[in-house]
Amino acid sequence: AVRERITTPDRLREALARRPRMRNRALVVDMLADTAVGAQSPLEIRDLRNDRKHGLIGGERQVRVKRGRQREWLDVVFSGNGLLREIVKELDGRLGHEEREERFRDRRRDNAAEVRGQSHLRYGWEEMVAEPCEIAWEHYLVLRRNGGRSPIRFCGERCAARRAA
Repeated sequence: AVRERITTPDRLREALARRPRMRNRALVVDMLADTAVGAQSPLEIRDLRNDRKHGLIGGERQVRVKRGRQREWLDVVFSGNGLLREIVKELDGRLGHEEREERFRDRRRDNAAEVRGQSHLRYGWEEMVAEPCEIAWEHYLVLRRNGGRSPIRFCGERCAARRAA
């Protein structure tokens, strides 16, 4: 509903406050916090939480850009914080990536980002589930290469980012 712009996280929080008893309340509250900063799918929520867990700087989510006469959405854009150029992270879940034309659209968008001088990362469910710490490490390396000064936080003794460091 938030992604379709039918409602907002604030309105949903207000409705939740009017219902003292609700199944899975804690889960809904957590998801509303994530959607309030722009995560619009389970994959994007997982990515946001992985970034937080590893202490990576927050990016702006669901950034609208104009390319020619068309407007497109970028999943996450990292800028500021000493970065020399923007970094775009695209997350390919099922939504919006099933059809051939949608995949071509993604390639055109990736190429347009490069033309604009943005570094580009792209991940899907397979990597996010199997290799979240590796994703964090790659993200960290691209941030560093582009002037980011934030350190990475290892999520535990067995964190793959710790092993790569």
